[in-house]
Amino acid sequence: MSDGVPVGVLLHRVDADECELVALVVERPREGIATALVRALVEHLRSTGCVRAWLVTTNDNIGAQSFYEALGWTLAAVHRGAVVRARELKPEIPALGENGVAIEDEIEYELDVSRITRGWPGPRRSE
Repeated sequence: MSDGVPVGVLLHRVDADECELVALVVERPREGIATALVRALVEHLRSTGCVRAWLVTTNDNIGAQSFYEALGWTLAAVHRGAVVRARELKPEIPALGENGVAIEDEIEYELDVSRITRGWPGPRRSE
């Protein structure tokens, strides 16, 4: 919050010992807001015994890919053509991303929450 006004939101869904990070939106990028929200989520998941967090982004979202990788999330899968198939049900999904890259694939990242050490975020993990 900044002067009582929300500056970001993180939505997640927990299923047993796994958590999907569904959406992360910040009002002012590159100010640490997104990192703080992800850190709070991971700390919450650690306290509840959740062992894995995961998320899906699209192939054109290079900023998100870099962000999550910098925080230690690892590439779990590439679902080739997933957005192309989704567009059959939701034709409003754009064909091109903001950077002119064709939006075609979903990229799944995961984080082994059980291995996160205090002082996270970052690629530091306990041994």
